[in-house]
Amino acid sequence: RQGCINFGYWKGLCFPITKEKRRRAAKQLYFLLFAQFPKKSRLVLEVGCGRGHGVYWLQQMRYEAYGIVMLDEQIALCRKSYPHYYPYFQKGRAETIPFRNACFDVVYSLEAAQHFSSFECFCQEAHRTLQERGTLLIATYAIKSQEAIAPLTYAIPTGIEGFHNALVLADLLSSLRKHHFYVPSSPKSLGHEIFPYYAAWHKQQLEGTSWNDLSDERKKWGPYYTGSSEDMHPWQRVYEEGLLDYYLIRAEKQSQ
Repeated sequence: RQGCINFGYWKGLCFPITKEKRRRAAKQLYFLLFAQFPKKSRLVLEVGCGRGHGVYWLQQMRYEAYGIVMLDEQIALCRKSYPHYYPYFQKGRAETIPFRNACFDVVYSLEAAQHFSSFECFCQEAHRTLQERGTLLIATYAIKSQEAIAPLTYAIPTGIEGFHNALVLADLLSSLRKHHFYVPSSPKSLGHEIFPYYAAWHKQQLEGTSWNDLSDERKKWGPYYTGSSEDMHPWQRVYEEGLLDYYLIRAEKQSQ
């Protein structure tokens, strides 16, 4: 199967980092979300389903799971990887979810919210497509405060895909409440089980690959990273400095 593309949840996976641990961490992050589903859930939607793994795993667990993604090539990849679930992958945007009102028990987004052009519209659409008291789950990194925005612009390469849409945590929670979701005041922080390990993995890939063989996305890290063994990777640095964290947010639909 194609690899997962999330940061990974590395609990129980100690150093040194290996490819197998990287795959396991990515899968663990999905299953951490799945564990938050209410027991009687059946109909599930993943918004920004990436390469289709989450929908496949949920189908194997006897959920009726659907996934939407906006890019034609990603839909094609999902359907090629999981042909038995071809109709469960559909083209769609977070801001205009292509399903009827009140049809899902759970809507979730794993590491996709930072790509949404309008988180406000996503909240509105999630509320519309969830059944009464349905569950919305979001796993993503978020900026910890307004004051962190300026230093982050110097710590993270410009042009990193999706990063320009990363939200301040307070704004993210405010948008959910504005659109009639109940959200606990303190969402679960996952950064301690994500950033140290993902940063080590990313650093390992940068050190072990020649410049010409690096992807365009990874080349953007060049000015921010020396490659020395003592150098702290930018993802780890911004977490250690309290500028950014990774959160699992569970919200419940309320009546308008």
